[in-house]
Amino acid sequence: MKRYGYARVSSLDQDLSIQRAALKAAGCDLIREEKASGKSRQGRTELQILLDFVDEDDVIVVTKLDRLGRNLKDILNICAEILDKGARLQVLQSLAWPKSEVAQRIKNGDDADEPPAR
Repeated sequence: MKRYGYARVSSLDQDLSIQRAALKAAGCDLIREEKASGKSRQGRTELQILLDFVDEDDVIVVTKLDRLGRNLKDILNICAEILDKGARLQVLQSLAWPKSEVAQRIKNGDDADEPPAR
């Protein structure tokens, strides 16, 4: 199992250092990063490389869910691609519903087939 980080900012003048540091602290083996709009997947080659490369039981880590995209449909499609490969997604920052089972599983990168720890 490998842990891959993905960091993205929308413009060339923005800094990736905060995301990079958080992903390193989360134990990522490799971090892919890019400066590209999240409006669409066009031009986001680092994300595509990561999605092509991720394997079963790997974990993709992002600091916030919105790093994957700017619209819900795109984010859900990316999440589906990750899960279809047998990989998992971990989001470091709390979601809007931090106490829900789903949010905790995403935050912790837990396997959806296993019951949550009690």
